[in-house]
Amino acid sequence: WQYRALQKLSFLERNLSEKNSRETAVDLSEYLKRILLKRFPRKECAGLTGKALLKWLTEKDEAKFAWEEKGKPLLNLPYAAPNAIFPKDELKELIQAVKKWVK
Repeated sequence: WQYRALQKLSFLERNLSEKNSRETAVDLSEYLKRILLKRFPRKECAGLTGKALLKWLTEKDEAKFAWEEKGKPLLNLPYAAPNAIFPKDELKELIQAVKKWVK
């Protein structure tokens, strides 16, 4: 599962553009949940959403990524207008942070 997850995340990173930032955030959010379900017991993380998820990620992240601050696009962009644009560099940083959860 780790190899496939890293492949999918690398694909998102390579194909990232400001025009597809909303779609990328949706995919990234889904992949992150799948990764968490592989790494942690279902009852520990399956029901987490929104700010509770970001807080949990901040507490559990060994790399100490600032999920509560920098992870908000994962909450907001999936519900944004279809033509919403988000800075590519910030989304790329999120993809790289998610990759660390795979290893």
